[in-house]
Amino acid sequence: MTEMKLEAALARLLQEALRDPERRGQALRAFQDTVADTPTSAEAGKEQIWTVLDDLSIDLEFYESNPGYRAASQSYYGDERLEELLRAALAELDRLGLEADSV
Repeated sequence: MTEMKLEAALARLLQEALRDPERRGQALRAFQDTVADTPTSAEAGKEQIWTVLDDLSIDLEFYESNPGYRAASQSYYGDERLEELLRAALAELDRLGLEADSV
């Protein structure tokens, strides 16, 4: 898979997590696993895209869908904050020229 296709696929996973709460956990795990396993690009213009992806992946470590587990730490957040983060990341990726539908 070429890098731009990979980056677009990652953005699609974020869209899926935003759109489909039933598949949210699976989409977010796939996103985080792929980001963690992919060396960031050194190509001009892609550093900013990968910064957004890397930063979001780190932020997702604090997402907890279960309110009972979330109560264990103020660092954890739920679905409302998650959706804000996903929308912000997708908007930033779009601003940087990456569209989830690009192939």
